[in-house]
Amino acid sequence: AAVLVALAAAVHAQQELVVHVIPHSHCDPGWLLSFEQYFASDVSPILDSVVREMQANPNRTFAWAEISFFEKWWDVQSHTTKRIVADLVRSGRWEFVGGGWVQHDEALPSIESIVDQMTEGHEFLRNTFAVVPRIGWQVDPFGHSGATAALHAMTGYDALVINRIPFEKKAGYKKSQTMEFIWMPSDIPSLFAQSDTLIQPYIFTHVLHTHYAAPDGFDFEKDGRVSEFDAESRAETLVRILKDRSEAYRTNQLLFPLGDDFKYRDAATQFRSMELLMNYINSNPRFGVRISFSTPSRYFDALHSMHSIRWPVYRGDFFPYADNGDSYWTGFYSTHPQLKNVIRDTEAVLRTSEALFATARMLYRNTTVWVDWDGNFETLQSVRRDFALFLHHDGITGTSRNAVVAKLIESAASQRRRLSDVAIASVLSLMSRTPLALPLDMRSSISVDQITDVGKLVAVPVFNSLAWDRTQLVHLSIPPGTSVCIRSHDGSSISSQRTESALLEISTISFLATLPGFGLVVYFAEMGCSEGVSMAQVSETDATNNIKLQNHFLTAEFDPLGNLLSMTTKSLGGRAISIPAQLMRYHTSNSGAYMFRSQGVEAQPVERNANSLVTTITGELWSCVAVAGYSSSSASELLRVAWSLSMSERDSFSEMLGFKVSTSTPSNTEMVLRFSTELSNDKTVYVDNGLEFVARRYNSAKRVDANYFPMPRAALLVSPTEHLAVFTHRPLGVTSGSQDGTLELMFHRNLAQDDGRGLSEANNDQSVCETSLMLGLDAAGTTKFRGSLYQMFSNPLQVFVTQETLNSRQQWTENSLVEFTPMTNSLPPYLHVASMRVRDAVSDDIVLRMVHLHSLDDEQLEHSGGGIQSVGLRLDIAALFKPSVSKVLAVQTTTLTLGRSNWRLPMVFSVDLLNLVRRDVEVDESLVLDRQNAAEAGVFLSGHAQRLALIGGNEDLADARIVEQTEALKQPQQPGMERFSPAMPHPELLNQKARASHGPGPAVEPAQRDAQGGQDGATQGGQDGGQDGVPQGGQDGGQDGVPQGGQDGGQDGAQGGQDGGQDGVPQGGQDGGQDGAQGGQDGGQD
Repeated sequence: AAVLVALAAAVHAQQELVVHVIPHSHCDPGWLLSFEQYFASDVSPILDSVVREMQANPNRTFAWAEISFFEKWWDVQSHTTKRIVADLVRSGRWEFVGGGWVQHDEALPSIESIVDQMTEGHEFLRNTFAVVPRIGWQVDPFGHSGATAALHAMTGYDALVINRIPFEKKAGYKKSQTMEFIWMPSDIPSLFAQSDTLIQPYIFTHVLHTHYAAPDGFDFEKDGRVSEFDAESRAETLVRILKDRSEAYRTNQLLFPLGDDFKYRDAATQFRSMELLMNYINSNPRFGVRISFSTPSRYFDALHSMHSIRWPVYRGDFFPYADNGDSYWTGFYSTHPQLKNVIRDTEAVLRTSEALFATARMLYRNTTVWVDWDGNFETLQSVRRDFALFLHHDGITGTSRNAVVAKLIESAASQRRRLSDVAIASVLSLMSRTPLALPLDMRSSISVDQITDVGKLVAVPVFNSLAWDRTQLVHLSIPPGTSVCIRSHDGSSISSQRTESALLEISTISFLATLPGFGLVVYFAEMGCSEGVSMAQVSETDATNNIKLQNHFLTAEFDPLGNLLSMTTKSLGGRAISIPAQLMRYHTSNSGAYMFRSQGVEAQPVERNANSLVTTITGELWSCVAVAGYSSSSASELLRVAWSLSMSERDSFSEMLGFKVSTSTPSNTEMVLRFSTELSNDKTVYVDNGLEFVARRYNSAKRVDANYFPMPRAALLVSPTEHLAVFTHRPLGVTSGSQDGTLELMFHRNLAQDDGRGLSEANNDQSVCETSLMLGLDAAGTTKFRGSLYQMFSNPLQVFVTQETLNSRQQWTENSLVEFTPMTNSLPPYLHVASMRVRDAVSDDIVLRMVHLHSLDDEQLEHSGGGIQSVGLRLDIAALFKPSVSKVLAVQTTTLTLGRSNWRLPMVFSVDLLNLVRRDVEVDESLVLDRQNAAEAGVFLSGHAQRLALIGGNEDLADARIVEQTEALKQPQQPGMERFSPAMPHPELLNQKARASHGPGPAVEPAQRDAQGGQDGATQGGQDGGQDGVPQGGQDGGQDGVPQGGQDGGQDGAQGGQDGGQDGVPQGGQDGGQDGAQGGQDGGQD
């Protein structure tokens, strides 16, 4: 491999370097300032300046990503300016990259919300310019998810540009010239269906060399414009930088971003200065460089034309992100939890409003009714766009200034109010064709004014925003000391539970509501009535005996202080599993909004003061163990914890234990909930990324902050005999912990200092924040907690109440329906309608996004090997809804963002079958720095420790995969494989190989690495089982993270020969080839 790298360097030296200069401006829709403030002060002047200057020279180009800003600017432009911009777009000089409403965070938002915000941007571009972005542009999110690669592939992008990958990986990739690769999400199969052939999504991915900023000295707005007097010296400096960067890539083409945050207010200086340098460089052949303004599409088109270049394959993701060894960006997973809560609350209301409005539109197609369709659609679209701003990588992350966070929280409340108007109008229209004189509120409470009308009723419509039947508890808050009973539409009483506790501030009437998919059912609450009502028993514990919550399926045991000890489920044969839960805190002094820095200090238990009271609530429908009081560390620090359990076998959540904590946390503390279970999970937690559960194994060689990962919705601890599932209402951080069987969730942070990444403000979050979780325990080999349940938890039943009391049920029933069931049948639990919405204000198009919740290889989570296979199905869309609700005239298949139905594969690039490595690394203490990491200039680094990437291999696993792939190649070609070059293996074939060696390899402890003959903190020799399901081949005599020497059995079909490989690039020997590419001959491409 050393010879191959030298050869690549020689080719670079001989070939002319072609530099694609990409003028761009990265504009955050909220960070130090709000979206509106940034638009007025920066973005509007930037766009004005760029459009003006691009007319001065037909060679100038520009790339723009954030459609939220662009649409706001476009809306106020003159017809002349719009025509000029349209011409620029049509000519290819102005390129929209990414094209989502925002450049979304990849760690925390739900997949549904990411797709929606991408759709909002793409629909604007389609309707305005008849274009859709070809290139993904995710250059600033803090780490990159495998789900991003899958979504971009499914959306039809040709390539993806990313930036913030862990610094040690980037350093290793530069050495091995693997900064560009085919990204195949680790194990997300069967996301496409082409001619009944399931294939795995993939996308060509480019990692920016040194951030997205211009190099130091070449931000001409900051560093001064170029003149004739300094053009020569600055050009020579630029050429040195360009040639240095080109060494990290395999071709003579170089993508060179020219811009930074909110640049090009003075576009004239930027363009003219760069033109002087380009003219000087191009006129001097001694440089061997040809440089010009370009676009990302032109760059990737140039790469695509190079048929002889073979690219590595990468499976997995890039979390956690770190820019040096002391700076892991794992704190933002949990920063500003109140903001994260309201974002999820608003998302659920948006989904409800979209589904109700879409159902009403289907019902009243071509019918004149009293509903203001145009006005309600405009409200929905406006809220969609406002909500999308939350998903920006400085939005949901909580990494904006505190004043901006406060504005986002205010915006969420405003959005919910506006959405409630749409939802209420839709509910009333579905229940009655005439306007009702019975206005509704979207709330779960009965007011004091209503409760005094004894004998009267309040109508309570309840809506299910999911496509499954479900039965769940509905809790209505009512004034203390009052009585209410619940009746069905026929007047019969419904069993309900009255719960009242002044200490816990609870006063509710609860009942079970059963609803069909996307259905509405009306219940009635009668004032001053106790029929069918049972009173919950509320008592304080004696602090000597353990406490139990028990229903037909589950038993949870607590100590006298209200701490969870164990859980027992029917599916486990009544065997108790120890699951002690404890609130703990990390006391830190160097963490900030982005970074969690544990400084090697262990978390300490949160002690409650002597006045804390443990209360039990025992009821027929639900029971609870609650702790109310204050922390012993602060007399003002409120601490409320509640564990709850449904008593009804019919409840969809009857097999799960609820947890809720409301607390603040003192300054410079980071609060966690730690479960110390008896499960043998190999220090691994499986975390949902929206498309799959990804294995996250604790690396004991690193601090805990380097072992935290984002948890958008769910996590699983899996042992050979059982698994523990945890659902979260809002995103937070999770780790498996340094001890086997541990699961730790971080849910609140209060930090007194900035962490040096540009925010320049401490978060000082003193809020009392509520965190809601659900816990489920089941035997291994089941998928009960990986389907519909966590969607139900994220999308609760939506409750409405009439503003005024009714004299009788007939006052509602004589003019309105009491039940509305639009679906012919509810969907199976593994098939999810991710969204149902109206496409636009004028057409009758309804958008349905369908998701299969079980992957083909769900057995990855079952150590017993008895996992289920995903159930294939065909769905008759025309029969999905009842004929009385909707007559389907046509069905059109689109991309995720509603693009053309003739879906095409992304650009096909030849593949080097040696996977990029996902090894963790050891610290080389000799590399501790006291300065900013110059390799990542522009990212506000603090700089303490730097690490080298290690690349290792496992010869036995590689040999086994050679045999398996050789056998696979003997099989008849599957339908659809002809779409791929003979030089490129079919992605599904590669996916089969990934499943064959599924799961993380064994950990290699430092002592073992020493025994392998390590040098300079790198691994040498020995067999390495790889990590995250990516084994690496051969005997490794590597140094500084570069594998060398020995025989390499190859991987994924890269076979044969003696491999003196280095930098992850195989070299020499005979290559057994694949798919017709053998013996060094390339079977061609396309």
